[in-house]
Amino acid sequence: MESPRYLIALAVTCAVAYMTKVLVSTVKAKKFCIKSGLETGGMPSAHTAFIVSVTIMIGLEQGFLSPLFALATAITAIVMHDSVKVRYAVGEYGEALNSLIKERKSNVRQVKIVKGHKSAEVAAGTLLGMVVALAVFYYI
Repeated sequence: MESPRYLIALAVTCAVAYMTKVLVSTVKAKKFCIKSGLETGGMPSAHTAFIVSVTIMIGLEQGFLSPLFALATAITAIVMHDSVKVRYAVGEYGEALNSLIKERKSNVRQVKIVKGHKSAEVAAGTLLGMVVALAVFYYI
């Protein structure tokens, strides 16, 4: 019988990551910000937390020298790099473009901003994913 621990780790990681995003945004804004849980970007990186959690679970269950763990690690590196380098830059460019559109009173429709992450947000997501995976593996 297959273990449901992968799914448990993902569900717990998801819940904790999004609750943490809401909590951090609420503290920063000094008002309740449930919307932040649905937006991209912010502390911690939920995408990073998810992928790290499942990667660690694969390592713990299949072995850290297994081909599946190697593949998961490669995907994890891509997700983390994309969060910090690609999506973060795209978000910055989007905000600059929208600012120009507004400043020039252009008829061009503003672009949707997709925010990336700062390195600290990805690091927090990494730590969260690792902690949840280890807790699920050893206690469930």
